[in-house]
Amino acid sequence: AYAFPEYDTPIKIGKKVIVIGAGNTAMDAARTARRLGAEVIIAYRRGKEDITARIEEVEHAKEEGVRFEFFLSPMEFIGDENGRVKAVKFMKMKALEERDSRGKRKIVPTGDTIVLEADTVVIAIGKTTSKLLRMTMAKIEADEYGVIKVDEKLMTNIPGVFAGGDAIRG
Repeated sequence: AYAFPEYDTPIKIGKKVIVIGAGNTAMDAARTARRLGAEVIIAYRRGKEDITARIEEVEHAKEEGVRFEFFLSPMEFIGDENGRVKAVKFMKMKALEERDSRGKRKIVPTGDTIVLEADTVVIAIGKTTSKLLRMTMAKIEADEYGVIKVDEKLMTNIPGVFAGGDAIRG
């Protein structure tokens, strides 16, 4: 068992942190890194209106000094001579008027890139429903991204079966 404070586990975090993603987990990671004294950037491939984190989490992150960079899609981690990350190369993106099946504006690369310095990178993306859940509950309707479709009461297409959280938000 963990016996704090007799066995203190050090938290190794750099001075320049990039968090990739914009969900609640990304906000938690960014705010924690900020409280540990790091400069923090949240890099998100979409725009501000597409952030999936709760608005309160976003506002708290801003209040704590987290910087947001939108329409950036990670391409490459750049390392130093010791194999440690020193920067992230991003492709700049832009939103189209056309929307996808979830109603979000489609995004496409602009062809331009930007490099942001970082000595720590946290990847906080990829919320999807469990493959096991999707395989065993094949009759539950979901969109092309695996996001479960629900009505205003959070019921799926199967009466009495409800879904919530990341499974319905994507």
